Amino acid sequence: MEHFSHLIITFPPDINYERNVRMAHPMIAQQCTELMAEAGVTRSDTARHFLNCLCRDEVSPCLLGFAKDMLTKREMKKEENQENLMKRKEGHRGPKRREEDQEKFSRLILDIQKMEDSVQSASVLKVASKIFVQNPFFPQALARFYSLELKNYNRAEMWAKRAKERDPKNSFIADTLGQVYKHHLNSKASSATPREILRLATRAIEAFKDEERLAENQQGLDMQEDGMTKVSNIFNNRGLFGYLQVANIVFESLVNCNKDWRKVLTKNVSLGSVLKSLGDNKLWKFNALINSFRDEVERKCAFFDTYLTYSKPGMKKDDPPYIWRDVSNCYQNYVGDSPPKHLKQNIDKLFQCLKEKRAVTFPGLLSCLDRKYTVSQFKEITTWWGEIYLSKQCSDYAVLNYILAKIMLHNIGEAFPDALIRRILIKKMPLNATEPPELHMLAALMFWPKDKESIQQMHCSYEHAYKKHFRSRYLRPLFFLGKGKGLSRIIHKSILDDIFCEGNEDRKQDLNKNWSKIFKHLRIQERLLKVHGVVRNYKVYATFGDTEIEVDADLRDSLWKSGQVSFYLGFTIRGPVAFDIQEKPSKPTEEDLLRQLKVERHRTDWERERDDMRQWPQAGPEHRKPHPHGPSRSCTSCGGVMDSSDWTEVEPKVTRANGVLTYSLQSKAGRFKCSVSGLRWVCQKNVSIKYQFTSWEKHMERLECMNYTPGGPLLDITVIAGKLDEVHLPHWICLDHNPTLSAKLAVLHLDTDGDFVEPVSEVTPFHVKIIQPAFSPRGVLMRAGFPVKVHCNVLIYKTNTAPLTLHVYLIPHDPALQQAMEQKEISYGYKVIRKPNPDESLQMKDHFILTTDTDTAEICPDQLKLRYESNTPNFFEVFIKNAHTDFRLTLESAEQKKKERHVVWTCTIREDEYQKENNGQRQDEHFVDRHRTALIDRVTNPAPILDRLKDRELISDESCDAARAKTTSQDQMRAIFKFLRSAGTKGKDALYEILKKKYKILISELEDLDRRRSINQE
Repeated sequence: MEHFSHLIITFPPDINYERNVRMAHPMIAQQCTELMAEAGVTRSDTARHFLNCLCRDEVSPCLLGFAKDMLTKREMKKEENQENLMKRKEGHRGPKRREEDQEKFSRLILDIQKMEDSVQSASVLKVASKIFVQNPFFPQALARFYSLELKNYNRAEMWAKRAKERDPKNSFIADTLGQVYKHHLNSKASSATPREILRLATRAIEAFKDEERLAENQQGLDMQEDGMTKVSNIFNNRGLFGYLQVANIVFESLVNCNKDWRKVLTKNVSLGSVLKSLGDNKLWKFNALINSFRDEVERKCAFFDTYLTYSKPGMKKDDPPYIWRDVSNCYQNYVGDSPPKHLKQNIDKLFQCLKEKRAVTFPGLLSCLDRKYTVSQFKEITTWWGEIYLSKQCSDYAVLNYILAKIMLHNIGEAFPDALIRRILIKKMPLNATEPPELHMLAALMFWPKDKESIQQMHCSYEHAYKKHFRSRYLRPLFFLGKGKGLSRIIHKSILDDIFCEGNEDRKQDLNKNWSKIFKHLRIQERLLKVHGVVRNYKVYATFGDTEIEVDADLRDSLWKSGQVSFYLGFTIRGPVAFDIQEKPSKPTEEDLLRQLKVERHRTDWERERDDMRQWPQAGPEHRKPHPHGPSRSCTSCGGVMDSSDWTEVEPKVTRANGVLTYSLQSKAGRFKCSVSGLRWVCQKNVSIKYQFTSWEKHMERLECMNYTPGGPLLDITVIAGKLDEVHLPHWICLDHNPTLSAKLAVLHLDTDGDFVEPVSEVTPFHVKIIQPAFSPRGVLMRAGFPVKVHCNVLIYKTNTAPLTLHVYLIPHDPALQQAMEQKEISYGYKVIRKPNPDESLQMKDHFILTTDTDTAEICPDQLKLRYESNTPNFFEVFIKNAHTDFRLTLESAEQKKKERHVVWTCTIREDEYQKENNGQRQDEHFVDRHRTALIDRVTNPAPILDRLKDRELISDESCDAARAKTTSQDQMRAIFKFLRSAGTKGKDALYEILKKKYKILISELEDLDRRRSINQE
């Protein structure tokens, strides 16, 4: 291997750890694979040799995970990845991840199929299935390949059964057998006889019913009754859905053969009465199956009505649209269009009318507004439920549906008294946990505020009825509490959606991604009731006089700070939920307004500085006013105006606690500035202050709604001793000889009572002045929608191993963001290369191109848009093979309106700057690899991590389900590490970012450990 040592990396270097080897870069690995294929060593041969040579004896978990990922992990389709990447770069959100957007098989299996043939792909999976005799995933993948690609359904059935034998209690493995039968049925549907269709359908239905039974037994972790039952964090509904798909195929196939089948399948006529006209007496043996279709379809469609109406996969993710489409089609085929025979009683006919309208269940009624039913349709539905309510056959569910129909009709403008509804509900009081959750919700809506015990009973009712099926899913808000009285204060969610979207489809798609935006709409704020409450011990309570009622929070990160709050109250099927939790804002006092008016009457610092510059119109920089305290920032776009330097520069004392840096400063009377952030202050006596950089990220949505964007770093300033007369907050907006821009600047003020925007009257080229400030987190804002130039930084980070890789960031002059990027890159083993920043300001949202004078360099992406991203700004990756000399980096504007590219920045990277090695630390390892053991042991709840990785499309649905199926948090974390291998550095970066948010203390400890190791080695 010595001849190839420059192509591979062996890690970790510590002999106490299991040693692993990988190619130095994915491009090298790809090129080697192609060269071997050209030499006659095919991918399938390599894969079989790998399995036969390395996996014969006892296989380590790491190697098993690698083999499983290589042969079974399904990636997103390339065109989907590219489209989503481009949309993210342009600031758009891509489509939701769906099953059809994933590749059918692993990338290796697909490459073998493309470069060789399908038989070789199956051969590799067969070898893996025979070597790993206990693993069910290899025969599962092989069964899918035989079914979908080779159309060999007998072989597919054999391997699907073998996978099921290896894990007989896993409903997700059992699903494969049902899918094989379903695909076989679908392939024969257009040519097979009715008897053959029903024979194949029987096998598929039996498989899906078995899967449904297993799914019911795969309960959640908190529902496990014994130590022998396997658990799953999500409910597997594929058996139920597979049954409906098979029922659809049977219906369409048989009706195409003979129209009489429609009457048979919908129970309008019996099979025996038309058997002769169907031409096959042996069909009678399928009579039980045929008779069961309508009732089973009705039951399973009712489940999906409830499942899809009350919940969805995540807050920002919906179920794939094909689920609702196929369910609706199946219901329409068997139930909706065809009343069964012998409907003699009027009540039965009413129920059939309601079934045809999809309004026979509580969730179905709730969805009528989403289906845009008219007032006349709602009146008809309400009348039918009223007749059923008055009949002798009235059940508790009929009462509920009648009440709901009246509420829905009221929502679309038909006002009527609520006295009858109140009387009905009062008769059923008090409610207990055995009552349906729907009854609890209606009572809570009508009689809010309720007592604490009633809400607890509502929670217990939900857990009894739905928790097993809705586990790990986001509960949709169904109603909101509005202003007014009686039924007028019950507002259906779709009413709010319509107000926000106003018929705009783009808004509707955006709303599906980020529904919380709806609460910023003025008309919606006018409709909803603002409820007062308090946050205490990370819980939120609604307050009514002396009464406090605990409610759920839609966003748990809104509960980090105790204090008085206000919010909008929504109702899910589980109970009341607080939405858009806001700290109570405080209004500026009369004294503040008078002081602001007085300031506006005086000449601004910008005007004074501009007039000083005009006194020496012909003089060079060396003849301008002296700057006794060293060089200051300057900008050529501002016409050479330099930042005023009549300030004493102070170096702060820096301390770290829990990964957060605090900068402490002391000064006597005078004018001072911080050498790190550029913060300035004026004081008459000794003062002691400290500050921290704070991220804009959690405020970005609020700023967007207020039509502002960050214009400077967000600083959390605290005065420890003394008093400040003035504070000058730094900003990165280039005024560009345009003092009118100062009217578009403002200051965001955050305090315990909320946040509000303060106007700005005095602006200098690099600062905004505040007189007699009250301290809290503050930052400069810029009115959005105006073209603006900003002062920028270029950040460069390099690897310490060959080949050379640079990460080059172009960001606004934000010390907080620079600090965050530096901390992140260093944690990945990168080193900083310090270079001067651009002399001129750059236009926001312009595109820029990075080039080098080195022929072997590869730069990705081709161009980058300058934007402010508070969390993970994009960067240029520069990859240079065999770097061994100085080279130049050049940044150019890529805007089409310019005839020639304009160079905005350039620098020279010298050989000694990137050849320096840090031999002490394991720089070739990523942070999450370096601390893999600690993360596995100490991360106690991996479920949210899986959700976020799935949302970012870094793991597939199958991988996520498999990880959730693990019984311990340690095994789930090991699965996450295993599934992320194929995502490379991108996946590890995402895991690090998620962990940093969810486990701040743990990540801070591990980062401190890295720093101590680095110091000891130096």
